[in-house]
Amino acid sequence: MVNKNIVSYLEEGKRRGFSTKLLKQKLLDGGFNVKDIGLALREIKKRASHKNKNEIKKPKKKIKQRRTVSNKESSLRRSVLSGAIKDLEVEIKNLEKERISLQKMLKNVSSVIDVDHEKEKELQKKIGELIGQEAALNHKKKNLEAKIDRISDEINKISKIKSEMSDV
Repeated sequence: MVNKNIVSYLEEGKRRGFSTKLLKQKLLDGGFNVKDIGLALREIKKRASHKNKNEIKKPKKKIKQRRTVSNKESSLRRSVLSGAIKDLEVEIKNLEKERISLQKMLKNVSSVIDVDHEKEKELQKKIGELIGQEAALNHKKKNLEAKIDRISDEINKISKIKSEMSDV
């Protein structure tokens, strides 16, 4: 048997522009079971197809008869809808809190990235200075090696002269 409360809730929600998916989720969150929701959705589709057929057959000049709603049913509809609206408001507040939290996290991550970027710049500068120092040291090393080679040559010449003088 179709639960009229669910049908009323779904119809009113659709009339207000909410998606079927959202309305279905809110009903599930409210404790309604999937089977009852499915039956209510089929009933709404069935009503819509009957309504479309009747509108085609009826002349446009006739005035539609409006179904009267009892106070109890009207009160129940308002209750279901106000509950759904409260649920949506709570969900919006939760999403807003989550958005603010994510913005704070993003700001923190951005500041950490900025600090790391500055450290990287400093380290690159130090690496550049060290490369310059290394080049200067390599230049000095070459000069000293050349000097050592000249001194070694001179020592060899002096040793040769000394050995020739000792022979004399």
